[in-house]
Amino acid sequence: LNPSFGAPAAASKDLKFLHERTPDALLNWLRMTSVLLGALSIFCVHRLGRVCCPAAPRVADLAGLLVACLPMWSSLHGLLNNDVLAATLSSATTLALATTLQRERVGLGRAAGLGGLLGLAWLTKLTTLFLGGASFGYFVIFQYGFSFFLGVIDPAETSAVLSINSYLITATKLLMAFGFAFQLPVVIFFLARIGLLDHKDMIRGF
Repeated sequence: LNPSFGAPAAASKDLKFLHERTPDALLNWLRMTSVLLGALSIFCVHRLGRVCCPAAPRVADLAGLLVACLPMWSSLHGLLNNDVLAATLSSATTLALATTLQRERVGLGRAAGLGGLLGLAWLTKLTTLFLGGASFGYFVIFQYGFSFFLGVIDPAETSAVLSINSYLITATKLLMAFGFAFQLPVVIFFLARIGLLDHKDMIRGF
């Protein structure tokens, strides 16, 4: 704090906080870590653009440039906040999910890595519950749901016609739906806290 804050005759009367007089090695190291995490997030966004649009590399370049030039992005990574770590882990998990969707089989190591990223993201921000829902939709519902629906079709009467377009649309809708569904407990919690919803209303709905 500035000891001269509010003093009429002081030149620094309007400054509540003073800059550090002597460099703090730990603080500088943490600031550099924040900048490096921001660079890693931009790399993940760029890589995600290359994975989603391999035929148009300029899309990845523009996506990375857009994120890097956002004023809020520069402000966020100039501070010490767990939002920086949450953004990095979320972008890395999204990239891992996108690359996993392109594989026919998922190995144990890749699944463990994706679960580790997701777990770390959960520890930083509750908003990353969206990634948990998307992962549940892909690894559980998506894997077994398609096999079930294809199994109930009688080959003698009907044949399934699959296309990459319908596959991607269905997968995207499924991942988005379960991602938002996993965030409902947070929404219900805040609605209950402000008095718009209680347990009686929820029981009455059933």
